[in-house]
Amino acid sequence: MRLVRDGGERGTSCAVAGGRDLLRPRWSGLGGEVLLLGPGDPLDLALLGTHAPGPGPTAGPGRGLRVRDGREVQVVDPGSAPASPAPLGEVAPWTYRPLPARVGRRDLGTDPARGWLLGALAPDSTPWTWRPEAHGRRLLVLGPTGSGRSTALATLARSVAEGGRPVVLVGAHGPAGGTGRSGVEQLGPDDADRLVALRTAHPDLVVLVDDADRLDDAPVRPVLEEVLDLLVRDGGAAVVAASATALGSRFRGLDVTVARYGAGVLLRPRADDLALLGLPRADLAASPDDPPGRGLLVLDGRAAPLQVVVDDPSGAGVEPAGGPEVIPGRRTPRPEPAR
Repeated sequence: MRLVRDGGERGTSCAVAGGRDLLRPRWSGLGGEVLLLGPGDPLDLALLGTHAPGPGPTAGPGRGLRVRDGREVQVVDPGSAPASPAPLGEVAPWTYRPLPARVGRRDLGTDPARGWLLGALAPDSTPWTWRPEAHGRRLLVLGPTGSGRSTALATLARSVAEGGRPVVLVGAHGPAGGTGRSGVEQLGPDDADRLVALRTAHPDLVVLVDDADRLDDAPVRPVLEEVLDLLVRDGGAAVVAASATALGSRFRGLDVTVARYGAGVLLRPRADDLALLGLPRADLAASPDDPPGRGLLVLDGRAAPLQVVVDDPSGAGVEPAGGPEVIPGRRTPRPEPAR
């Protein structure tokens, strides 16, 4: 048990086979990749918390379900001769494209009208765009320092502005200066009156909050809490970024409130971080070689690897540190959205 629990941190991989007893908390709490072989008993599926159907009663030996993403898998028999592939019929073959270490906006080429671009999603590196009406109006971005939290907010800020929506960035360190074209206004922890004015003028305002765990005693926090409460009524949206370590030790705060909705991005996650968004502990922790912006997108009780887009003024490379260009305290002209 101890080897299975701690082996991953020491470079050891373990495989454990057994019956339903492995679904009890003593084992399931250890996380890792789970394969459910056989036709898929409804009780086993319920214990695993998955709604994916099993392979069916005609499944042969080694056929099963990968619980993480609900895909049907076939375990290889190393002693058998290579078999002819089964006919695919109308089902397209599954494809895999590794996530790039760095991806620019032009590499993905999305239409702002289809959603707000955030990054490339595994397994085929397709663009993932946030659509609040479909994915939920509250999104949490968690990760340690240097993992790309501010870059994720900068990417979404530009995507929202290009889509023609009013957007504001609230940070714990105050307006950072700069002159640019993104249409993003940046506020500090004391700018409660300005945020109220923006919300009054634009009820559907998109609010991005950086370092939310440092705003607990800030004058702007009560206004942000009201914004979060009224998102559905007013058609707005909010993204809250914070430290995963801080969230795990807190019982109140903007990040705690948004975490309850179970939707977000975990950047460079540790094995226990999935629990912050309501998922079981899993062996999906970050690798030391992961680039900034690499993480997991968590939606609808599932997690998938994601690489966050990094912008520059030309749209293809890396933007200087600090995110999209902003003007503190006033709104910049925004280009007309494409028709």
